This record gives sequence, C-alpha cells and structure tokens, in this order.
Amino acid sequence: MVGRVGETRSLLVSLGAWRAHTINLDRSLERLATGRRINRAADDPAGSIASDSLRGSITTAEKTIDRSMREIGYLSTKDGANAAVGDLLIELQGLVVSAANRGALGEAELDTLQRQADSIISTIDHLAGTQRFNGHTLLDHAWTHRLGQINVAVPRPDGSTHVEARSLRDLSNAGGLNLRTGDLSAAQESVQAAITGIATIRAGIGARTQKLESMIRTSRSEIENLSAARSRVLDTDYAAETSNAIRARTLQQASLLVMKTMLESGRERVLGLLSCVSARRGG
Repeated sequence: MVGRVGETRSLLVSLGAWRAHTINLDRSLERLATGRRINRAADDPAGSIASDSLRGSITTAEKTIDRSMREIGYLSTKDGANAAVGDLLIELQGLVVSAANRGALGEAELDTLQRQADSIISTIDHLAGTQRFNGHTLLDHAWTHRLGQINVAVPRPDGSTHVEARSLRDLSNAGGLNLRTGDLSAAQESVQAAITGIATIRAGIGARTQKLESMIRTSRSEIENLSAARSRVLDTDYAAETSNAIRARTLQQASLLVMKTMLESGRERVLGLLSCVSARRGG
C-alpha cells in the first residue's frame, strides 16, 4: 500500500513537472514567434509599464514632428507668397527710379510708367485678398494701404506744413505719390519701407522654419533613443529564448518519459498481481 502511494506521488510530481515545462516551452515559442519578450502584462508587469511609458513618449515625439512639418508647409507657402510681393515691389521701385528722370521723359512715357505702377499695386492687393493656406490668410499684412507707411510733410495754403500718413497705395494714379505729379522722393521712401517690411517678415518666417527643423531633428533623435530603450525592454533575446525553448522541450520530454516508464511499470506490476491471483485460484 505504501509503495503504491509513493508511486502515485511520484507520478503526480512528474505530471506537474511536465505541465510546468510545457508552459515554459509555449512561452518561449510565443516569444520567438512574436519577437517580443512581453506579450501580456503578466509576462513582466514592471517591464510592461516601462514599455507603455516609452511608447507614449515616442507617440508624443511623432506628433511633434507631424505638427512641425505641417507648420513648415504653411510657412513655406507664406514665404513664397511674400517673395512674389517682394518681386513686385522691386519692380515698382524700378518704375519710381525711372519716373524720377522727368526731364527726359514725355507725358506718354510717364503715363505708361503710371499704368504699370497701378497694375503692380492692383496685383499686390489681389494677392493679399486671395492667397490662403487651409483657410489661413497668408498676406493680410500686404494690402497696399498697410505697406510702405510713412509720414510726409504736406504744405498748407498759408505756407505751413502738417504731417500726413502715406502708404504704397498713394503711388496709384489718384494718390499723392503718383509717378507723374506726385512726390517721387516720398514715393521712393514708401516703396523702400514696403520692401524692408516684407523682407523682415520673410526673415521671421525663415527663423521660425529653422527652429522647427531643429525641433524635428531633436524629436527624431529622441524617437531613435526611445525606440532603442523600448526594444531593450520589450524585444526577445533570440539566442537566450532559443536556448530556453530547447531546455524546456528537453525537460518536457524527460518528464513525459518518466511518466510513461512509471505507468508501464505500474501496469506490469498489476498484471503480475493478477497472474498470481489467477494461479492461486487455479491451485
């Protein structure tokens, strides 16, 4: 009786060992198949928390890059629109310089210069009203009544003067800075102020773009470092896990062999007892 109890206990121990080694083998095979050491929180609670935290940081850095790229696209479009206005202003500056030589120009030539200036002013206002990016106005600052603002001393009938504000729009045909009869010195000053204003805006766009590009480089480097750290926490060590799988399979097979041997031994013992009983009855 005692021997049977011992055999049963040994058999249960072997069965428990077989189950444990089977679980270890399944876990190793799963890690090798997925490439991840942690496939569920139960595999490593602390490692799972660290992995999720690193993943959140990576996502934040990726969103920073996406937001920066979108803003760079907006700034690039805005810079292009301002560059177009800048080119028109330089062309307008050339017209003012040409008109300054009034002694050598006839009325027809001055009229032609004025029409060209009117066309440029009209084009700038058109650009200011139509250039948009995803619903955002790009050239709200470029309306000609806002560009090239200067103060001009205007004479009164009594010989005194008073200061009046002028802008690029005053270079149009009806303005006080027109190219035929207006103050060309003030016109030149207004155009130069407009060119400087546009150049300053473009410089600000360039500075912001450089800052965003630096942020993108920093975020990409951060993503690389965070991804490497998460990989160390999460990913499978294939060499170690392959070794674990081989060890677990060997121990599983050994446990199975022990159980098989014990069952066969028990069966032979039972058959032996039955033979003895049969022999006694026959005697």
